[in-house]
Amino acid sequence: MVDEKGNVLDGDYIMAIIGLYLLEKNKLSKDTLVASVMSNYGLKRALGERGGKLLYTPVGDKYLMEKLIKQNLNLGGEQSGHIILKEYSISPDGMLVALQILKIIKETKKPLGELAGVMQKLPQILVNVKVKHKKPLHTIPSLWEAITQSNKKLKNSGRLLVRYSGTEPLARIMVEGEDERIIEEIALSLRDIFEKELGIGKTEN
Repeated sequence: MVDEKGNVLDGDYIMAIIGLYLLEKNKLSKDTLVASVMSNYGLKRALGERGGKLLYTPVGDKYLMEKLIKQNLNLGGEQSGHIILKEYSISPDGMLVALQILKIIKETKKPLGELAGVMQKLPQILVNVKVKHKKPLHTIPSLWEAITQSNKKLKNSGRLLVRYSGTEPLARIMVEGEDERIIEEIALSLRDIFEKELGIGKTEN
């Protein structure tokens, strides 16, 4: 969606608006929202500050639906914009989501840009490293130790996600946090380890 100032709001902002609205109305099942691992840490923080919870799934709306059904929850989505309002549909539906946002705008009498202010995105760095083969991460001691230490460094102020692409010979490193210097340092150090252990000499940002 695009707000009144021309800012593009991705699925994380839309989920934050709808999720916190439902939470305030006691209509968010188990006070819990479901999102894919690619959603910004700011979404989790926005929910947590108001007593809500966020559950993660792998990328793909089929995983969102599985989690919604298994946990008996009613709202899930992806940063890309695939959002499921299970009370009305079992698949992503842009029209339903648009109507829900319009309802919130009408009830709160707030413009979309102001509603989006409920969430502040954290800086994010994404690095892709070409790899020769996809060796399980926990079997690479130097990498696993670096991941463990990086998570400790981020504590509750950020998030680290390291995974292999499901379709390409790539390792994907995503780091989010309040301090851009720290997240860049973490991302580049992990990139260097991947290149040393599994890489083929070329890195893509």
